[in-house]
Amino acid sequence: MGFKKGAYARVWEAENKGKYSVANISVSKKNKETNEYETEFQNKFVRVVGTAHKQLDSMTLPATVRIGDCDVTNKYVPDKKTTYTNYVVYNFEDNEDNNKPVTKKESISVTDDEELPFV
Repeated sequence: MGFKKGAYARVWEAENKGKYSVANISVSKKNKETNEYETEFQNKFVRVVGTAHKQLDSMTLPATVRIGDCDVTNKYVPDKKTTYTNYVVYNFEDNEDNNKPVTKKESISVTDDEELPFV
């Protein structure tokens, strides 16, 4: 999936720079053959602005979020013959509740064996 709107990402750490934050963010995907998670995107310099910047102040990191509005831009610097890629996140959904383990109270229970699809 990579870095894009709707992707689930892990925010490992963030540094508040006043009007924005700079965050270390990664996005992983589960490999169907190995059943292991593989990193598709990782960058330590993702700029977090606007609503997302405000949310980071109240979050305990690391945390899992769903990326909302975001932007990727490139800037070529001829003197250095280098292209810089900038990643910006404007908002996200905090999905930390999705990472909590299911408790017995929340799990589905079947009281009659006849309701099971296998026996």
